[in-house]
Amino acid sequence: MRKFADAYLFIPTRNLKKTWNGGLPLLNRLLWANLESLPKNIFSKLVTRYTSNEYLLRADHHKLIRVHSLNEMRKRPVDLVKRIYDLGSKSVHNGFHFEAVSFAKKLKNTVLEKHLEKRLEIIEKQMVHNELG
Repeated sequence: MRKFADAYLFIPTRNLKKTWNGGLPLLNRLLWANLESLPKNIFSKLVTRYTSNEYLLRADHHKLIRVHSLNEMRKRPVDLVKRIYDLGSKSVHNGFHFEAVSFAKKLKNTVLEKHLEKRLEIIEKQMVHNELG
């Protein structure tokens, strides 16, 4: 796992973006490994990628929960709930919202849950009226 993590982090970001799905499938493979056993600097670099907007927008609720638990292990965790709240405010991708609602329910965060559900209602109305585009 350490070799895989090192190899992944060695790939320049611009090269990753050119790969299939921006290299996210590689990052997904690492998510369920024992990342906690990695040296702190490598662990931190990986969690930074997991908490990126690009990753969060594509993650299902299981991944969001895992990212949340990894993020909480950092010396200075990002405010992941706020980041997801903000993404929910801007995104019109309803798949993200459904996954984020499941995440919020698992955390028992009713503020985030209600916010995302309200955004889903708005997005649904926009889709019905063909206002997205």
